[in-house]
Amino acid sequence: PKTKKQMKKLHILLLCLLIAVPFGQAISIDDLYRSFSKEKGVQSFHLNKFLTGILKLDPEFRELNLKELKMLDLEKCKPETQEQFTQKVNLFLNEASGKYQTDINATESDVSVYILTHRQEETILEFIVLTTGKECGLIAMKGNFKPEVLEKWLDDSDVDIPDSTPLSSQP
Repeated sequence: PKTKKQMKKLHILLLCLLIAVPFGQAISIDDLYRSFSKEKGVQSFHLNKFLTGILKLDPEFRELNLKELKMLDLEKCKPETQEQFTQKVNLFLNEASGKYQTDINATESDVSVYILTHRQEETILEFIVLTTGKECGLIAMKGNFKPEVLEKWLDDSDVDIPDSTPLSSQP
């Protein structure tokens, strides 16, 4: 039989495990950005709500209704960093199915592209582009986007997205 002291230690250990397990595995886009934005060789870019408000002075951005933009380019960093990023992206993708809809999952040569959206009825609240492989990167946009406005903006920009079903026709 176990002593009271041993049982108490066991209970504390189990409690710590129960608390740590849910928090230890979950990963968000913000976690991905924070984890890699300061890595050597990574180019990062973040426009917060204040800066996107200034962008609305430009007619090209006004209709987009962008609230936040985060970008990472890991193309020039160490292969180990790219591999860590790919692993974290895979963790994120495994957990994202409840919140995000996968609009594109394409692999070409040594690059995989994932485009996810978080929607509320006909409005896109988050638009995420993740690339892994030789060209690791992240583009995360938050706002209240009409699909047709976002499509037009993406067509006019330099964002290279594989051909697919238009965002406005997604369920």
